[in-house]
Amino acid sequence: MKDSSPAVLALTGIVFALLEEIVELRKENAELRRENEALRAENAMLKDRVEELEIRLNNENSNCSKPPSSDGFKKPPVQRGLRGQSSRNPGGQPGRKGMTLKFSEKP
Repeated sequence: MKDSSPAVLALTGIVFALLEEIVELRKENAELRRENEALRAENAMLKDRVEELEIRLNNENSNCSKPPSSDGFKKPPVQRGLRGQSSRNPGGQPGRKGMTLKFSEKP
């Protein structure tokens, strides 16, 4: 028995439209998955490249076999003393008369 009432026909049309939309979404999903895989592979390759470049950047003549002239203008920071800064002011005691060596007329 086939019922061809308007409500059934409307629901049948909605079902077919939803099935077509599901097919389109599955195609789009498959395409996005392929694109995601390609981007993940590219990301892994770029991470490896960054790691390699960081290793090369951190090498300088003091820790590799390259001559000092290949370091370019980059110089390691100067090692300061381990002593901290004093809280006292520089100079003599208050009230002391200072003595400075004067320039002579005839050296």
